Amino acid sequence: MMSQSKVTVLLLTVLFALTAIGCGLKQSNPLEDYKDLVVVPENNPTEGYKDLAVVPENQGLSNQNVEYAVIENNKNVLTQVDNKDPRASDGAGQMALQQGVFQVSAPENISYIEDKEKTFEFSIKFLKGKTKFDIQREPVKLNINGSEVVDASLKIDLIDQDINVSKYKVSWTAPKDFLGVEKFSQVVGLKISLKDIQYVSSDAQENEDTKKSYDNLILKTSEVQLVVRKNTDVPKITVNGLDKKIKAGEVYKFSVDVTAPESYVSTDPLVPEVFYDLTNIVNSKGLVEANGAYFVNIDPEHSKIEKLSKNKWRINYIFDTKNVQMLQQFDKTLRVVDSDKLLVSLSFRVSSDKLAISDKKTVRFDINLK
Repeated sequence: MMSQSKVTVLLLTVLFALTAIGCGLKQSNPLEDYKDLVVVPENNPTEGYKDLAVVPENQGLSNQNVEYAVIENNKNVLTQVDNKDPRASDGAGQMALQQGVFQVSAPENISYIEDKEKTFEFSIKFLKGKTKFDIQREPVKLNINGSEVVDASLKIDLIDQDINVSKYKVSWTAPKDFLGVEKFSQVVGLKISLKDIQYVSSDAQENEDTKKSYDNLILKTSEVQLVVRKNTDVPKITVNGLDKKIKAGEVYKFSVDVTAPESYVSTDPLVPEVFYDLTNIVNSKGLVEANGAYFVNIDPEHSKIEKLSKNKWRINYIFDTKNVQMLQQFDKTLRVVDSDKLLVSLSFRVSSDKLAISDKKTVRFDINLK
């Protein structure tokens, strides 16, 4: 049994026994396409917080540590261990503070196919004072496997600017053979850095307070997450049972259904994830959404994967607000708020060695504390 004691805000389970794969394939290396470009040394400890495999320990609230599934006679047994009380770390705290000052809003799932151009739009909004600003657009930096690269073919155009809001359009063609032979998908982070900030309120004190809030941020950069795929043959996920009223002190059953394309080889393992995304975790009222993945565990009564049809499976979970310590509601300044509800968010995604990762599914709801 393999232990992953360092993994935080992440629940990994395995659906099917790993089948031997032929040797001799070219090693996948998306950085190969950028070998002649400038590589910027990694200097941001929060980079890569959305990486599929590992969420760095300094990046969020501690979640349950888990052990990989035990494979016995080709029957998958999912084992959950060591359910820990989460504590706010520098990474999660800084993300919350940053999003209390400015937020980046983009489509939840942005997918690119190799060698095909695509455009999308995103916006940035200052939540304090009155400002005008731009972002660093020349050069544009990408985060690939924890390294920053500069891609001159990626263009970001400013398409609208107003008080506290700037809107942008991104145009990019993911390079041909970006993924190599073995890989079917790759998460890429588009780096966002503000520049030329003007504090334009008629109230000098308001300008000073807004500037101080921004200057005091340790984490001043953000990311828009993209996924580069070989094709559109990706698994689909459906979350069942988390759309009802959740009360503290109860245990709720829910499930995640995974449907793979017809081309999928069923003996290849799928890897589902339940995780805390740290994206837009401060809502319009200035409250921070807590780590909903902390409350998730494998359903002990249904710890084996259900095969519903040839290419469809079900993973059974519980959302447990009875046997784990309840979290506190924080505001965007990380002060505890006296509230009768706890806002939570959690995200789901599945991937496979022989299949691109699915789109992300984020669920947000309240836990009634009274």
